Amino acid sequence: MVDRTRNILIAIGVAWIALGAIGCAPGLRGEPWTIECLALPGMQHRRDAETVANVMRQANGVRGRDVHVRHDDDASRIYYGKYHRKIDRAKGDREIPKRLRTDLALIKELVDDSGRRLFIAARMVREPLPSVGRPEWNLENADGLYTLQVAAFEATPKQPNFKQAAVDCAAQLRGKGYEAYYHHGPSNSEVTVGTFGASAVIRRKGKPEYSPEVRALQRKERFRYHLTNGAIWHSIVDGERAPVRSLLVRIPQRDPFQP
Repeated sequence: MVDRTRNILIAIGVAWIALGAIGCAPGLRGEPWTIECLALPGMQHRRDAETVANVMRQANGVRGRDVHVRHDDDASRIYYGKYHRKIDRAKGDREIPKRLRTDLALIKELVDDSGRRLFIAARMVREPLPSVGRPEWNLENADGLYTLQVAAFEATPKQPNFKQAAVDCAAQLRGKGYEAYYHHGPSNSEVTVGTFGASAVIRRKGKPEYSPEVRALQRKERFRYHLTNGAIWHSIVDGERAPVRSLLVRIPQRDPFQP
């Protein structure tokens, strides 16, 4: 009876509609995309981005209400508009709505008083996902200096919500008794385990290496290698493909200006 019910739901598309409602699938209208106009790094990126966005809202042809700014730890990004791109199953790619093409061309042509184009590098990107996850599992709220990064998640057609995937992974590890955290970035999310102080990195014969405590955690089968979207991440070393081990990373400091 359960199998029959599941098959019926899939057949009529209810499963896709339900996933789209929580941001895990494109839904009937297509995937939500936007235009990334500019990314501003630096110490004053929040203030600079808001200033540029306010100027942009006054430009001819620009819909002021469609200009919005997103602040991350490393930079602030200015976005414009919201568009839905459907996947053409026959061609294997996404369609580009006419309005998206027109708006992107408009943004690229905006100039300052000296005639310099301000947003020549503007591009189409997936609409940034809202942050999810319990605050106490957010790596930015963890104590310590280092943590062991064991996984990363990026958007794929099957799993566009990489943030939720990272939170789910951290929850699974927490359920098994590990001190797991998630950390969201603009294009991917990482999962880490444990917190360590400065003693996590020691010097032996003049070379840095991980402390016995960190290496003990790495010896566990689940934390031996770094996973990307659930698969072991490989790199090319001396011309050969080799698995990448889990790695010690610094715990980021939370932006004091963010709520």
